[in-house]
Parts: sequence; structure tokens; C-alpha cells
Amino acid sequence: MKSLVTRATSALIALFIFFLVQHYGGKEALILLSWMASTRLAHEYSRMVFNGNWQWLFTGSISVALALLVYPGVNPSALLTALFLLSSIIIILRTHSESHIQESHQRLGRLAFGFLYCYWLPSFIFLLINNEPLILFYILLAIIFVGDTLAYLVGVLIGKHKLKAPISPKKSIEGSIGGLIGATLVSISAMPWSHWDYSTAILIAASVSILGQFGDLLESLIKRFCSVKDSGSIMPGHGGMMDRLDAVYFSAPLYYWLIQTLIIAH
Repeated sequence: MKSLVTRATSALIALFIFFLVQHYGGKEALILLSWMASTRLAHEYSRMVFNGNWQWLFTGSISVALALLVYPGVNPSALLTALFLLSSIIIILRTHSESHIQESHQRLGRLAFGFLYCYWLPSFIFLLINNEPLILFYILLAIIFVGDTLAYLVGVLIGKHKLKAPISPKKSIEGSIGGLIGATLVSISAMPWSHWDYSTAILIAASVSILGQFGDLLESLIKRFCSVKDSGSIMPGHGGMMDRLDAVYFSAPLYYWLIQTLIIAH
């Protein structure tokens, strides 16, 4: 129960910090905070899967690419393509013998996945903040944070059936359902501000919750591959930035697409 209180407190503090930064600094300050969080995410990923110069090259590249997103007309997919092409050229140039081929292939795979995970997914948070009412950004955070907390509580109290034991032994099907219920309650409660109808609120909650839980499992898979318990220690009760924001980033593209689609439909 102590762990639950710590996790819930950390989530509330995170929400409060985002709101406080936006209230006093405006949308620009909120984007800056999101950039800092995304850069930290890239740092944690690179620290787990790379070493030496590649770690700093990856983190620096992601940080610069994310910073460029604030400029009007910048195409996220074009930046992603440039990152991939440049990294591929560097890896090819650094492959000096047959003994380097397997290492180069593995590094290319980790870079390509890292660009998608640490740049492409966070870029939708930037799009959400830039192009939509800010209340929709806070609703996304609330859906994920409340769903995660309720999933943990239900899992601790009544969780008996493992969700995906080889990847995350502590997660249960009961907890997953609890998280879905929590996400739905948040989405419905936010209807006066989001102006969604019931069917839209439930659709968005289910989509975000389910995809967010897969995002959590994906991050657990990365950590188990790298033999680490947490991606970092920046947030009490959660670990690193990846541990806290994995579900947010993984669900952001679908959330943004649903909002865009539903606005057009109405």
C-alpha cells in the first residue's frame, strides 16, 4: 500500500507540475517541459542499450530533432528519415571488417527502434500541445495516470491471473481490467471539458488504456532484455521517465489521430 501511495503522489505531482508550468509560462513553457522529458527518455533508453559514444550521439540527435519540432512547417517524418539515413551511413562507414557486421546490424536495429520510440512517439505529444486545446493533453495524462494507479491497486488486492508473466510477472488480468475501468471513468468525467459524447469518451478511454498497457509491456520487455529493474530513478515509486511516460507516449499517436478524426466527423 505504501508503494501505491508513492505512485499516486508522484502522478499527481507530475500533473501539477505540467499545469503549473503551463499556467505561468504558457504553451511554450509546456512544450519546453515536454522536450526535457522526452530528452530524458532518450537518455534512459540509450543508457540501457548503448555504451560509449553511441549513447551520447543518440541522445543528442533525439534532443536536437525534438527541439526542431517547435518550428512551423517542420515535418516529423522528414526528421525521422534524416536520423535514420545519417545513422545508417555512420554505421556503414564504421564497419571495417566481417567481425563488425553482426555488431553493426544489432546497433542499426537498436537505433532504428530508438528513433521510433524516443522521437516518433513523443512527436505526437508536441503535435497535441501545438494543435489542440490543452485540456485534451491533460485528459490524456489523467486517463493514463489514473488507469495505471487503479490497475496497480486492483492487481495488488485481487490480481490472480497473470497478464504476461514472461515480460512482467506482477501484472494481472484483473489489474488490466481495473485500469480500463479507471480510464473510462476519467474520460466520462472529462466530458464537460472535452465535449465528447458517451460513445466517444468510452472509445477514447478504451483505445488509450489498452494501447497504454501494451506500451507498458513493451518498456518492460526492453528492461528485461537489458537486465535492469527501472530505466532510472528520477520519479519515486516509478523509476525513470520511461517507467512513467511509456504508456503516454505509446498511446499518443492513436489518441491524436482519434481526436483529429472525431473533430472532422463532427
